[in-house]
Amino acid sequence: IMENKAKKDENLRKKLDKTGENLWKELYKESNGSPLALNHILGLMRLRRTLSVKGALELLRGGSGNEDILKFVFREAEKELDESDNAALTALALFEPSAPYDALQEVSALSRNALNMSLDRLDALSLLADAGEDRYALHPLTSRYAKEFLEEADEIKQRFAAYWLSYAERYGGSSHNYATFPKLDAEWKNLQKTLDNYWEQTAFNGEAVGNSNALRFINRLLDALRVYFYYSRWDELIQWSTRAYEALHATGDWRNAGEWAFDVAWVYVNRVETKSADRWAERCATAWEQAGIKKAKAAHLRGLIAKLKGWYDPAESFYQRALATYQKANDDENISIILYELGNLEQERENYPAAEKHLLQSLVLAKKVKRVDGQASILNKLSRLAIKRGNWKSAREWVEKSSPLAELTGMQDEIALNKYHMMKIHEYDGNLVLALSLAREALVAFERLRISDEDLEETRELIVRLEGKLK
Repeated sequence: IMENKAKKDENLRKKLDKTGENLWKELYKESNGSPLALNHILGLMRLRRTLSVKGALELLRGGSGNEDILKFVFREAEKELDESDNAALTALALFEPSAPYDALQEVSALSRNALNMSLDRLDALSLLADAGEDRYALHPLTSRYAKEFLEEADEIKQRFAAYWLSYAERYGGSSHNYATFPKLDAEWKNLQKTLDNYWEQTAFNGEAVGNSNALRFINRLLDALRVYFYYSRWDELIQWSTRAYEALHATGDWRNAGEWAFDVAWVYVNRVETKSADRWAERCATAWEQAGIKKAKAAHLRGLIAKLKGWYDPAESFYQRALATYQKANDDENISIILYELGNLEQERENYPAAEKHLLQSLVLAKKVKRVDGQASILNKLSRLAIKRGNWKSAREWVEKSSPLAELTGMQDEIALNKYHMMKIHEYDGNLVLALSLAREALVAFERLRISDEDLEETRELIVRLEGKLK
């Protein structure tokens, strides 16, 4: 450790060269054998031009007493920090697990020159951990002490929240932003921390909200993350939509409460958890009735649940009601969605020509409104339809068109379903090794997302069957 530090600083190298290895060992011993504490004390020696090895030993022996050695050395390092350094340190304590440079600059409110100088000083004091290119972080133990700065750092905390809200709105939002969703994945821990911080600030006790401004912030941030959650984070979609619904319901914001209830119900529909889907659909409909609005989305949701229960005629009635509303409004995007649902319904009824007609009409509109995610889903259903009809050539063609679009958007459910369809195609073609590999990949995704019991069980059965054949 000492040799590496000495290579970076000529003054420190000279100080260490003046002493023998015995004093080096004593310094390590007085640091309680902690590499981090030793790094911190060497950092102090780099910045305090007159602090020698003997001086560092005296500092450790005379000052720490019963105090945690790391905390003591951190407190000594703190004495070397100016106002800009403290701003950078406090900002760094907020990020999980690390801070991109641009985010750190905005949250600390420092100029590039001031921030660079502060980062150099923090690094010299060995307060920074290696976090990769253009990213900065505190050592976990150092961060624990630095978090004490946050108690009186309201402005920095507000800038942190504002930065991540802006980030989510820039890279999240609508399905058309699917290409930037990986940026949300990359910073999920920072976004999650922002959500956690503001949820705590709402002071929601199950019956009343203590801070309506915090709740408005939560609603806005979640709205920016909603489609991203739909694509890849169903557990988080349930968790945060449930919280938002309960808090907004308590404040009488029925419109937004209904939207979040819809999202929870949608996940349960896709997980074939009928009772939960039913309960949340009722909450959705009740909230919108309280708001004095009749949403076609509510009819759509009722149709999904009726189909789930095998009530095909009521499901069609609900879908047709939603379709009429969207057609009257010339809403091609939602017309495409309802035609997709009607195609699914006709597949369940085994009315395959009608299913194909609805799905192809849906595909035309999805292309018209440039919904890449919609196209991936529709092509996937066309592949499933072809498999049911025994048209394996068409099934392959459809899935090969769907797969790149699903991968492009990052829609984990569609990626898994494409693998599910390809495993069946490979089994039919006699490519058992490929079929088994895809089945295993699909199973992992199905179990994580908890998609459709039927597909999940069929995949498990296929794996057992193929493993038996390939022994």
